[in-house]
Amino acid sequence: MRVALHVVKQRRERLSSLIRVGGFLPIAEICRRLDVSEATARRDLVAVAADGQITRTRGGGLPNDGARSSSRGARAPIGAGVDGIRGGLPDGALELATRHSSRLSATPVRATLQNIADKTGFAKTTISLSLRNHPKIPEATRRIVQAAAKELDYRPDPALSRIAEHRWRSRSASSGSTIAFITTDHQCMTEIPDAPAMEGAQARARELGYGFEHFRLESCADAARLGSVLFHRGIRGVIVGQLLRHDFCDRFPWNLFSTVGCDTGPYRPPTHIVAPDTARALLHAWRRALKNGFKHIGMALFQEPHASGEFDRTCAALYCQSLLPPEVRRVPVLHVQPDDKAGFLMWVKQQRPDLILGLNDMFYWWLR
Repeated sequence: MRVALHVVKQRRERLSSLIRVGGFLPIAEICRRLDVSEATARRDLVAVAADGQITRTRGGGLPNDGARSSSRGARAPIGAGVDGIRGGLPDGALELATRHSSRLSATPVRATLQNIADKTGFAKTTISLSLRNHPKIPEATRRIVQAAAKELDYRPDPALSRIAEHRWRSRSASSGSTIAFITTDHQCMTEIPDAPAMEGAQARARELGYGFEHFRLESCADAARLGSVLFHRGIRGVIVGQLLRHDFCDRFPWNLFSTVGCDTGPYRPPTHIVAPDTARALLHAWRRALKNGFKHIGMALFQEPHASGEFDRTCAALYCQSLLPPEVRRVPVLHVQPDDKAGFLMWVKQQRPDLILGLNDMFYWWLR
């Protein structure tokens, strides 16, 4: 093992000398000069570059500015020749590579597992397990690896760690990422006004490879507790339904998640919201009704907290009525309880509208 490390050290010292004296050296020329494979040449380049002697570039290596200036005027090794130094580069390519090298040398290079492996001689798998203090790796090995990581100022990349964890996760039907759909203050699924949106979101999540789970706020102590549960379960994507509790917006930890609101309730979440444009829909329906000859148009709405677009529809109806000619009679907008069939029929009898625009098809069945 010591003999092998000694040979590797001599080979890398020779590589460093060739590049610092001759300038840019491509991979193919390194393989020819050192009589090594392409994979070995790339590993040696990484190791020598990690020591700060050269700068690794795409396709080869370049001397650092200080090393290049100190070797100015030195002769290239015998037999190298111009073609050997340039490695067949076209005119001007060496100058461009040198300028690129100066930009790279000014940018700090992040240490990788490969750098630690080149420094210690251990495999990257051993390096990774040692940095995590895995009991499978001997303590002496872990100390060597961790000391080398500290010397190289190695810092793990959280994003890459999550990708690696996902890549090596045991095979399953889902990607391991779950999207949460939050609803509040409902006793059963059939009463949830967000049920159609939730069904569509679940189908789309399945198409994209995500898991999907429905969370009810009443099953947790409060919004803060629900946020803690989601975060510690590794859930980062949240869809919020219509909010029917005033304290949810203040207590939920919005900064921990990527969130989007689904429709609007009495309380608006501090996030982007995807909702039907109820005002424009009513305006479009009103214009079509006028085009088809209807004049006395009535608007009927249920008085319930789940009717999230009630205010928009009411304002749109009043706006449409304001555009009618003065001689046309206005039909007052009706707000009725969901079970008040008699009140609805009384309004119809008194106002005699030609057409009724409603939020629910229950008005149709009441008229039948």
